[in-house]
Amino acid sequence: MTSDPEGEPMLAICTVKDTQGNPIAGVTIDIWETDSSGHYDVQHADRTAPSERCVMVSDEQGRFWFKGIKPVSYPIPHDGPVGKLLQLLNRHCWRPAHVHFMFGKEGWDRLIT
Repeated sequence: MTSDPEGEPMLAICTVKDTQGNPIAGVTIDIWETDSSGHYDVQHADRTAPSERCVMVSDEQGRFWFKGIKPVSYPIPHDGPVGKLLQLLNRHCWRPAHVHFMFGKEGWDRLIT
């Protein structure tokens, strides 16, 4: 999922389950995260190929796994209106370290984290 040599390697082993704890097979999972500098691949003008992202399908036991980098926190732009709003709310501009997942399967509601 990543080609970032500066990031701390991470192995994520996951299972997709329903609300009763039963595994769900055949779920398409889109996964994306920032690089070690806190930037998404689309924020780099010099990149032509996607990186720090992949698409997978869960197996019969609802399992999937991927190699990425340990997520890093990063600031959202805070030099314009968003920064003024954050200041008025007495909030900081930092997003916690995270990985995004989008789960999809026909007949099920799409879930995006």
